[in-house]
Amino acid sequence: MSNFKTAQLEQFVEDCHLDYAARGLEQGNPMHGEWNKAHHPTPKCLGGTEWVWLLKKDHAKHGVIQSDCYDRCCVWSWEYNYLEGEMLEKAKLWKAENGRRNMAAQTYEQRSEYGKKREANKTEEEKVRISAKTSETIRIRYTQEERSERARNAVMSMTPEKRRENARLGGLGNIGGTQNLQDEERERRAAHMTSVNQRMNKELYEDPDHPEIGLHNAGNLVKNQKRLGLPHEKANRRKVTQ
Repeated sequence: MSNFKTAQLEQFVEDCHLDYAARGLEQGNPMHGEWNKAHHPTPKCLGGTEWVWLLKKDHAKHGVIQSDCYDRCCVWSWEYNYLEGEMLEKAKLWKAENGRRNMAAQTYEQRSEYGKKREANKTEEEKVRISAKTSETIRIRYTQEERSERARNAVMSMTPEKRRENARLGGLGNIGGTQNLQDEERERRAAHMTSVNQRMNKELYEDPDHPEIGLHNAGNLVKNQKRLGLPHEKANRRKVTQ
């Protein structure tokens, strides 16, 4: 804990109390505002028992400064309604950092159980909205290679037993999917997929910046781009009309 930051915390409280006195506000008097008992200087989460009176709007700022002072999140969420500018941004950063630290301290099984509970409490509309927002954020923030690497890391972070269990459950999810169909319907679907694959393989593309690679179907063009160390996103190929 930085002595300089501790001094900032002490100075903030002193300035608040001087301001209250100058305005004739009696600390803790509900007729003079909405007051909170703010644990000071040590936060309650670290065993602090001493406290001071602060107006709620000042208590919100006190939590942010205290978080910086003790390198520990001392804000919840109610503070957002009383903060603005840099103070508001710092409060949100501390909340996010607190979440990351808590998740890092948990085992994979604990994180999974927590995630299941949160998911169970969401409405269908919330699930759709959050999924769309997450997908868009990941697509913008990461390249295809980075997204693939994140997926691989997520799998590798599981224990071998967990990976086998996920694979087993995934297989169970497919049981009965086509077995319940009539033979004609299965054949029709298979023929349709064959037709789609044949059509896609016949569609030729080129790299607009490197036409020397030649014409290939989308999959083979990407393979050649990767082999040559070239960008291979969707924007790096152009369909060629025959």
